[in-house]
Amino acid sequence: MISIISSKKNLQKFFTQYRLVYVFLVLLTFIAGLFLGGFYYLVKYIFGFGSISGWLNMPFDLLAVIVELILAVIVIAVVYFLIIKRYHLDWQNFGFRQLPISKTLGYIVLTFIITFGCWIAIVPFILILFPNINLTESQEIFQSDMTLLAEIMLIFYATIIGPFIEEITFRGVLLPAISLKFNPLVGIIISTLIWSLLHFQINVIIFTFIFGSILSYVVFKTKSLWPSYIAHVIKNLIAVIAIYILNLV
Repeated sequence: MISIISSKKNLQKFFTQYRLVYVFLVLLTFIAGLFLGGFYYLVKYIFGFGSISGWLNMPFDLLAVIVELILAVIVIAVVYFLIIKRYHLDWQNFGFRQLPISKTLGYIVLTFIITFGCWIAIVPFILILFPNINLTESQEIFQSDMTLLAEIMLIFYATIIGPFIEEITFRGVLLPAISLKFNPLVGIIISTLIWSLLHFQINVIIFTFIFGSILSYVVFKTKSLWPSYIAHVIKNLIAVIAIYILNLV
């Protein structure tokens, strides 16, 4: 399977060779934004600095989501100025190449079939090797006292903005950069492993690694980020709906 895309010459027809220092800065910006978003909550709950939202006459949960959106804009800006603008690209030849709708939908469906097929196949081994792992545990993204506006904005972030910045960071920048430096298999493993580990929750890490590996291969096969982005949006939308319903029960 990987041999189809193993030629570096063929890869260079579709992917730009970015300087690794720029790739590192993009990744560092993403990780910094991730930790700063979490740090904001940490400061509020440990040190009681929730008065910041009071000064702004704004509910804390709404302010927290706005901070997440600002951090996402920073990541997008770094990708744009360090990669797209510097290498004289546009969003299409950066990775969002247009594909026939039928092809896009076909790869999205195939992504979910393979992902859940792999997940079902690997679950018994996880339960045997790691019996203490709770595979049904979901990520807590909603707070019990969130305002309706904050919930709506958080759903928008989790389903539209979050997948976008993750796709451009890991499969738009990191994946091709590592693949051209080494080979596609190394690119898929390293970029997906970093992405997975940043989810911090073991059952989510395992599922995300499977999902991300398949998304990465789809990027190689289609030479476009559209199928992976849309599949990512659908997966997050399903997860958010499930988490939201569970929180209401």
